[in-house]
Amino acid sequence: ELTSINEEMQSANEELAATNEELINYQENLQQLNETLVKSENKFRQLMQEVPVAIALLKGPHHELESANDQITKLWGKANTILNKPLTEILPELEGQHFISLLDEVYKTGESYYGSEEKAVLKHEEGLKDFYLNFIYQPVKDIDGEITGIMVVATDVSEQVASRHVVEESEGRLKF
Repeated sequence: ELTSINEEMQSANEELAATNEELINYQENLQQLNETLVKSENKFRQLMQEVPVAIALLKGPHHELESANDQITKLWGKANTILNKPLTEILPELEGQHFISLLDEVYKTGESYYGSEEKAVLKHEEGLKDFYLNFIYQPVKDIDGEITGIMVVATDVSEQVASRHVVEESEGRLKF
């Protein structure tokens, strides 16, 4: 009877050893996948910082700032200490401007919004300043297709708009 029990225990130990070996292999594979994911995320964040346009990722219905590159924080006149705060807290001067309602609409409908030469009044150290922006509000969806946030991509075209206004004024004076 003891011999039979010993054989059963030995068989169970062999099964446990094989299972442990499988678990070790799974753990090694999982660790490699995790390292690959971390490298991929770091590469994405680096690319986002280096791209020559302003980019921010807003999450949730309150548009909390999940990530932002240096170009957008410079455009907004803010430091990088603004992460995880709602956009209305970061840029209270947007109240009364249409940008927050546009974000709400994109979050609600899932339809992208493309703005062209739209005027934004933003607070900087020297006070309120007018900017003209080309921008996109692009909904971000999870694997199930649910909207989880909005990607903001913007380009400051204030100089081009100002130059065009100067030319238009000159043409108007010339015609007069």
